Amino acid sequence: SKVFIPQPGRILELQGPRSVLYCRSSATDNLPIVDFPFKFLIESFSVDDILLLLKCVLLEGQLLLISEHRHCLTMTAELLVALPFPFQWQNVYAPILPPSRNQSDMLEAPVPFIMGLQVPCSDPSKASRETLNLET
Repeated sequence: SKVFIPQPGRILELQGPRSVLYCRSSATDNLPIVDFPFKFLIESFSVDDILLLLKCVLLEGQLLLISEHRHCLTMTAELLVALPFPFQWQNVYAPILPPSRNQSDMLEAPVPFIMGLQVPCSDPSKASRETLNLET
């Protein structure tokens, strides 16, 4: 048997015994624009860690990224948001939290989030959630 995939922009109607299913493939120009290479994620994390991060994003968890380097925080956060395409992250997204005394208040938010915290590696205790250190 063959699987039919509709041409980009076209809708395929599948008639089932009880319902009708409509399928549409994305146009190639609808792919997410990512300015960072996915190679960074693959080289920085193990397969298990990447799957854990993807699971957290798909289940809309609270994900706190910690690094000394802003570029690591930004790249990782951007790639994690693009990774589950065609799904889109619709929750709180702050790849780098601004320095303030109220950071702990932001981390106690009762909503899903992806946030980045720039702290020295010698002080990972500033995080109040389970974290995956970006320094490898």
